[in-house]
Amino acid sequence: AEKIGLESMDVEALKKLNKNKKLVKKLAKKYQAFLASEAVIKQIPRLLGPGLNKAGMFFSLGLGFR
Repeated sequence: AEKIGLESMDVEALKKLNKNKKLVKKLAKKYQAFLASEAVIKQIPRLLGPGLNKAGMFFSLGLGFR
């Protein structure tokens, strides 16, 4: 993602983000979809799930959608 100029976050950044619910909501509102590897997409609901669910996001393998 970084090589082609897309914003990206690693799992550690997501863990830090989860501590601030306002930032999770802001992230969810900023993007229509998220793209992640299978390993990361499985962790997103655990890391950010409640905040993203409240923002109307849901996840399937590979993508998060609104």
